[in-house]
Amino acid sequence: MFVPDKDALFLISMAECKELHSIDWGIECYHRAIKQVCGIELFMVRTSEAIKTHFFSAIRAFTQL
Repeated sequence: MFVPDKDALFLISMAECKELHSIDWGIECYHRAIKQVCGIELFMVRTSEAIKTHFFSAIRAFTQL
C-alpha cells in the first residue's frame, strides 16, 4: 500500500491538485466506458489466456469506436 509523505502533500499547489484530479477523472471515465460500452466484465471464460483475449478484444473495439 502506498503511504504518501505528509510533508510532501503540503507542497502540492492547487493547480497541481486540479491537474491530478483531472487526470484521475479521465481514467475513471475510461474505466466506466470500458465496462458499460464494451462489456468487459461480461465474459464467460475461465482460462487466463481467454480472459486476456477478451480484454484485448474489448479494448480494441473501444478504440475503434
